[in-house]
Amino acid sequence: MRHSVQEGQVPPGGLYCTWRSTAGAVLFSMTCLAVFSAGPSLAGTESRRILDSFGRESGLFVVIGCGEAGAPRLATELGANGNSLVHAIASSPRELAAFNRAIAEADVKGCVTAEQLALTKLPYRDYLVNVIVIMDLGWAEKSGLMLAEAHRCMAPYGRVVTCRKGKIDEILKIPLPPEMDVWTHRYHSANGIPVSTDTVFDLPVGFRWNAGLPMYFDNPVRSANRYSSTRALVLSDGCCFTFSTAVCENLGDGWRSKYGTDQYLTCRDAFNGRIIWRKRIGGTYYGGLYIENMAPLVSEGGYLFTAGENGTMLCIDAKTGKTVRELPTAHIPGVIAASRGVVVAATWKDGKIMGSIKRYDRRRMDWEVGEGTMEAYDVASGKRLWKNDLLGTSLLIDDDRAFIVNRSEKDEIEKNHSRRRGKEQKRPPQKVIAMDLYKGNILWEVDDDSFNNKD
Repeated sequence: MRHSVQEGQVPPGGLYCTWRSTAGAVLFSMTCLAVFSAGPSLAGTESRRILDSFGRESGLFVVIGCGEAGAPRLATELGANGNSLVHAIASSPRELAAFNRAIAEADVKGCVTAEQLALTKLPYRDYLVNVIVIMDLGWAEKSGLMLAEAHRCMAPYGRVVTCRKGKIDEILKIPLPPEMDVWTHRYHSANGIPVSTDTVFDLPVGFRWNAGLPMYFDNPVRSANRYSSTRALVLSDGCCFTFSTAVCENLGDGWRSKYGTDQYLTCRDAFNGRIIWRKRIGGTYYGGLYIENMAPLVSEGGYLFTAGENGTMLCIDAKTGKTVRELPTAHIPGVIAASRGVVVAATWKDGKIMGSIKRYDRRRMDWEVGEGTMEAYDVASGKRLWKNDLLGTSLLIDDDRAFIVNRSEKDEIEKNHSRRRGKEQKRPPQKVIAMDLYKGNILWEVDDDSFNNKD
């Protein structure tokens, strides 16, 4: 029984997982409950106005009813698509009963819940909620709600919707605090320096959200996944993007069935873990180096760039998960970096399956690669800017330059790392090469003898 998901759609139920949030919410986890509500004065077009302003259908929504008759209907409309969690706060037993009736009649139990709670302290962690609707701001303030308390709960890029007697008065967008950072590449940014400028981060004292399936523990098809089956993770625009096989779509018919091995790209809200979309990438594999996340995945200019199953570089819309274009690289990308509107790929011939599948592999995953290219494309248009017939095993971008580690053949020392005894072996010559980011011309190069590298 395989669960299929169309491109850009939210997958069927179950648990979903990641292990890094966004700057300021990094390394936290928690399962989430939801909040929201609706009714005649805020029906139909008003719920659509809120969702259109937020920009997506999935999220954690809160509706503070304030005794308004339209609140129950609004809550059910916001949760009707089944992709959102809506939590409604009632002001009285009578309003709570109205919420529950509306939930039952709309058949949205589980997606929409309601409670009668005081407003002086909202029951949400910092930076957790995507949208809060206050049905009557004046009434709510008289009941003890402070707008500062509502803002405390809001995730960046969320919306605070304030109403006057059930009519929308203002929709306020919550910006990313300047103290928070993003993590668009495997090592933070294109320059490869894994140091965040985030100052909101605090000691992780518990889970903020938790998701995914523990399929890496004992997978006979991919025993090398024992330490990690999530091969890439980046953070951008309040979203957490993971490249992994640990998804429900790869489950077999029974608990002893073999797992599927397709890679999936999953987008979640980085602050509360709500799934936004999931996309099948297919049968690529990046192993080796134990828990290192080696798959090429970067975020730049509202797009994601990764290696596709057919050997090209995919450009994917970060909001929808739809493929915008396939960039015709000579071989499958092994390393990708992007900066200042340019995406650069180090392509590897025969590089679709890298690293051991059946055992724990500590080798660099590029040891078997002996041929490749360096290619640069414009992020917005997809136009190729330049191409060099050079193999790059590492790639960084800084100061309008692309830097690679280059060699001209396979690395036999790495290939035979556990069988070197009694046999003279020599590492192939390597170079560090700097190229102009926009034109690709070589600016300088230094060979490995300059670093006294004899092995």
